[in-house]
Amino acid sequence: MDKMQAVLFQNGYIEITSELANTIIEDVETELKGKGKARIFDCLFTDLISISD
Repeated sequence: MDKMQAVLFQNGYIEITSELANTIIEDVETELKGKGKARIFDCLFTDLISISD
């Protein structure tokens, strides 16, 4: 796991923390979240599953 993480970091990837994933993007909406309610997590994955509900 550490080796894989090191390779990802070397290639410019960063870890998405829970705080960052829960950041609301004001001018974005998804299929299930209205404008001003979509979080970064919802935009990257699916808003059928939540990490904070």
